[in-house]
Amino acid sequence: MCDNNRNLMIKNFNLCNNMNKFIFAKTLFKSISLFDENLILALSNVILNRFLYEYNIDSEINFIKCITNTSFFPCWKNLKEMDEIDISNSNFKLCLDFADKALKGKLEDNTFSSFNFHKKSFYPTWSIGLKSVAIIDDYLFYNNCD
Repeated sequence: MCDNNRNLMIKNFNLCNNMNKFIFAKTLFKSISLFDENLILALSNVILNRFLYEYNIDSEINFIKCITNTSFFPCWKNLKEMDEIDISNSNFKLCLDFADKALKGKLEDNTFSSFNFHKKSFYPTWSIGLKSVAIIDDYLFYNNCD
């Protein structure tokens, strides 16, 4: 289901606290290698879209469960590495800024409600036969919208 009211829904969940922002920013920081603002915006949107449309929305625990899902974000498999991120790093600060905007419902969705993405150079089995809805930098994005 694609919903134009996503940002309003996010605002209503009141998820913008320091713990959620740091988890969100760490996920962004470790999930991409190119710190381009369009790509960070796109990944932020994918995180929000997955949370809203693929998880039962009844608690903050589900938000944390979504964002630390190791099958979608393998970076969370190594918790020690996630804890060792230098939070003074300028790229991390950029990710933290996007996390703050995302959790306040202030992002424009440049992925057309995408839930999944992958690098152009690697086609996972789940993407076979699907048509991407956005290309941002070196990544393809997919949604479940008709």
